[in-house]
Amino acid sequence: MEETPEPAPLREFPSEKNETDGELAVDRALELGATDVVFYGGGGKREDHFLGNLHLLYKAKLGGIVEAVIKTNGAQISLCGKGECGFVCKKGQTVSLLPFGGDAHIMEIWGLKYAPDDVWLRYGSTRGISNLTTDDEEFSFWVNKGYVLVIINEEVV
Repeated sequence: MEETPEPAPLREFPSEKNETDGELAVDRALELGATDVVFYGGGGKREDHFLGNLHLLYKAKLGGIVEAVIKTNGAQISLCGKGECGFVCKKGQTVSLLPFGGDAHIMEIWGLKYAPDDVWLRYGSTRGISNLTTDDEEFSFWVNKGYVLVIINEEVV
């Protein structure tokens, strides 16, 4: 039987502070050497916090966290950097790939309906929105340059 890890000691912060609670949590995860972080409900009703949470995916990735994910009521959002990125999916899910923080270059894409090789996603463009998964196992792609937000909608079309 697997042992449950000991929780980190509780830390308290004032309500008026410079960082969001999410950023404090990412900082703590990085301090403790976490390899995965999941934000539940990070989409919420506050667009400013939602956009901030996207930036926390970036902070987590730069800090060495391998997998950082935001799970909203209807989607899963991740950030991929250089290398291969793969995701479990169901056939017919809508997937959007968007550059984050600048242009992104994808060399190859597998398991998506629109899968051009050697595609540039330009920051400020909507190219990459509303693709569809083509099988019930996974889709993947290879990022050559930049960062790519991956939004996987739960609903199957």
